[in-house]
Amino acid sequence: MSWYEGSTLIETLDRIPIDVPSISSPLRVVITHMKSQTRDTVTGKFLLHVYARIIAGVLHHDSKLRMLPSNEPVRCASIQRDYKQLNFAYPSTMTVKVKVISI
Repeated sequence: MSWYEGSTLIETLDRIPIDVPSISSPLRVVITHMKSQTRDTVTGKFLLHVYARIIAGVLHHDSKLRMLPSNEPVRCASIQRDYKQLNFAYPSTMTVKVKVISI
């Protein structure tokens, strides 16, 4: 096109910097879906199954967390992805199933 002298759309898109998720940053998790919530009749603790996406940091099995906005302390009891148990989860586009228990 003789009337246009700028870069093409593909060239412009190739120059856009892509943010790489950081595993050294503090943990940030977005809960996308809550599957179930129950209360243990013996201990009185909440058991919560959620689907979450890790935005930054690393989520480890047995780590202590704070559930916002209630600021309730919880413990990560298990992490699953594609029906496989994981010891940790890192930032990605995939969703993980997390079981948390109130402390």
